[in-house]
Amino acid sequence: MSGAPSTRTVLSSDTLSNTHASSDNHITSSRIQSPKLLPPNMSQNIPLILALPSELKYHITMLSSPGTLASLALTHSSYRHQAEHALYHTLSITTTRKESVGSMYTLSVNPIKARFVRFLTVESTHTKASENQKAINLLVKGLLNMHALVSLRITISCQKDLDWPDILNEVLCQGHFTLKTLYCNDDLDIARIIKSQPHLQVLGVYAESDPDDLFYDVLIPLSASFTENQLQTLPLIFAVEVMAADIYYDHIAIFPSLYSPQRNATIHLELVTSIKEDQNSERHIDTDMFEKISFHFGEVDLHGIRTMLENAAAVFSPATFLSLYFEKHYEISIEDMKELISFYPNLHELILLPAPETLVRRIPVDVKLQSVEAWKAICPELMSVMFMDNEVMLKGPSYAHWKLVD
Repeated sequence: MSGAPSTRTVLSSDTLSNTHASSDNHITSSRIQSPKLLPPNMSQNIPLILALPSELKYHITMLSSPGTLASLALTHSSYRHQAEHALYHTLSITTTRKESVGSMYTLSVNPIKARFVRFLTVESTHTKASENQKAINLLVKGLLNMHALVSLRITISCQKDLDWPDILNEVLCQGHFTLKTLYCNDDLDIARIIKSQPHLQVLGVYAESDPDDLFYDVLIPLSASFTENQLQTLPLIFAVEVMAADIYYDHIAIFPSLYSPQRNATIHLELVTSIKEDQNSERHIDTDMFEKISFHFGEVDLHGIRTMLENAAAVFSPATFLSLYFEKHYEISIEDMKELISFYPNLHELILLPAPETLVRRIPVDVKLQSVEAWKAICPELMSVMFMDNEVMLKGPSYAHWKLVD
């Protein structure tokens, strides 16, 4: 996905005329003036900029700024379609801005312009519930007309007393458009959206609380209801925790247990590609902002886990907090875990957890102590480790030595 280029060059009619006039010296003046060499649709009574081939008009619009596109659309009817197509193809809307509200209104009342929209980013961050509701109403009216929409990234400040999730659920699930990418709040009906958008390739969820909850509350029940063929078509799903006060995200949860080993081997590339496309808003996600990473593993395959952790470390380099959830209980050896966390040398905290309601025998204290000492040798800043039996070993300014806490 790509929007309008940040640097645009606008070709004027004078520039084109001068370029045409500066031909090689062996071409005579009479040949240049010969009407036989002009394209059939070009008359000397028609301005050159209006007689340009449609392909060249397309390139002009692709190199133009939004302001220039708006002017081109008003210049002549021959430019209107291409200029408006480029102008509305990729939009980033912040509902607290007056010009964005104007764009939303236009899309809500003009179905022709709305059909040009393919990539849409919307941020509704009003502190007043009534203002957010107005913005949602305009957005919904516009979405009903956006039949060519393939990518939607929407963040909404949550007012729990509003009915906006129900309204958006209906729009997203009624087949008005076929999405390939969706980023949305976890207030929406994620399971229903996945079922209603079978061509969805990437689903990013903005979580107001712990993003790991999405896995147990939504994704496990959903996957249990899917056939084997349906599971093969699941989109890449990840969740990020919204730090609303500072407008950034510091925790990402990834769910490899939903996918095949083959797909998990390249899942980091899918993530990077999608996240790098999320640069059109103030609250965009980036790979260098995550301090915490959670992985939810299914079948324990040490080679696959090692590959995933190594790949993720290359992408999310500043991570200092690592959570590893195992759907099935498995006792990873001290040396194996040492290798797994070696990709995160700045690690401060490590959490190892089985699936909920899994009974895990208590790990002896001496084994815990041996483990944390070995792991701290590879991660010098390690201060906290939660083991599979939910007991925690701590070491820090308050503790000269490792201490066991329940």
